[in-house]
Amino acid sequence: MQAQVFHGGQAYQRLEPLDVLRGVAALGILLINIRFMGGASLEALPRGEANWLDLDWLIWGVSAITLEGAMRGLFTLLFGAGIVLAVQKAGSSDRALARAAGLLLLGAVNAMLLLWPGDVLFLYGLCVPVLLLVRGWDARRLGYLAAILLVGSIIWQAQRAQSVRADLARGLEAEISADAGQKLEAAEWRKLAARERALQEAGAVSAAAQAEEAIARRGDYLQAAGWSARQWQNATLGPFLAGGALEVLAMMALGMALLGAWRTDQSRAAAQRLALLGYGVGLPAKAWVISAAVYKSGGSIWLSAVMEHAGRLGMALGHAGALMLLIGVVSSSDRIYKALACVGRLALSNYLLASLLAGLWFWGLAQWGRLDWAGLWLVALAIWGVQIWASQRWEARFGAGPAERLLRVIQRLSAPPEPQPAKEHARAGR
Repeated sequence: MQAQVFHGGQAYQRLEPLDVLRGVAALGILLINIRFMGGASLEALPRGEANWLDLDWLIWGVSAITLEGAMRGLFTLLFGAGIVLAVQKAGSSDRALARAAGLLLLGAVNAMLLLWPGDVLFLYGLCVPVLLLVRGWDARRLGYLAAILLVGSIIWQAQRAQSVRADLARGLEAEISADAGQKLEAAEWRKLAARERALQEAGAVSAAAQAEEAIARRGDYLQAAGWSARQWQNATLGPFLAGGALEVLAMMALGMALLGAWRTDQSRAAAQRLALLGYGVGLPAKAWVISAAVYKSGGSIWLSAVMEHAGRLGMALGHAGALMLLIGVVSSSDRIYKALACVGRLALSNYLLASLLAGLWFWGLAQWGRLDWAGLWLVALAIWGVQIWASQRWEARFGAGPAERLLRVIQRLSAPPEPQPAKEHARAGR
């Protein structure tokens, strides 16, 4: 399951199982992102009382357990493993740094031009230079690093939650005064603004936030792009940066540590352990998180932070192990296997293509806010069809995807070319 590819006159091994896993992650992420692309971005739950016989609630429950955080986590794990392979392929860390700069560019384009404020590529680009410092570490040391970073992310999330609660409490009195028609001083207005930000961070949907989003998303392109850029800036470069970076770094480091396990033909036992451990931790934690969200039965802030991280990480590892087991018994000539591998090889292009197609549908055809959760998943499945069809035909004709080609161009412009082995041998022969 390893394809030999030649780059710069040197051969390196491309792990096809890694491509398949990446393809699954790239498609799976869309099932989560689509509800933010096509509906109120702050709407955490389906409307109305919880009813598990209702299709919207059923879809939400399935996605919350199996997909929420897990697909992005799987994609990040694979990205970490890809860093090692990219350095091996490029032959120098300078080219990997150039690749990181390209990810920053693609992330900004995705958020500001393709109308997807939930972009992850920019954050990946910020984290790559840090991980290049530890790319030579063994699996054990990388695992310890991932654990330390995850603990840091948990601490950050808990402290942010405490800060949000404090802002909500301080702003409540000012909000009551404003509703009563009293004149507010500058300090009270600042408390009101902090309360509004805290409501958004806590996932609450204020009438003002809903109205602002609806006007922007249903307006002209400049309005929609401006709103998307502001949301992306607040989410990526605002107070979320530290916690998001810590978690992304942890998942990437873990992906680097697991690189040997991605060879499913050699590590079936490791895949079984990974699946059992991941689901054993992730499923109970996810069940707790869902119960807390739906029935307001959450515990302390610290317990919530631990459970959310354990759920995301556990399910990502469980999916990785289960998929590795499945890939191990599927022929590489199978049509589904080949299609997913192709999507994975063009993962960056497919990630951006999903944003482009969703933007054309929800903004260009004025479909934003018109579909329920089931309808949004139908749109996602339609985008899947386009991604799979386009990936196979593009690769057959052009090879690498357009986003992947752009990264290669940036690498070539940012770093001197590697010496060709054939020429070196020729000189030695003289």
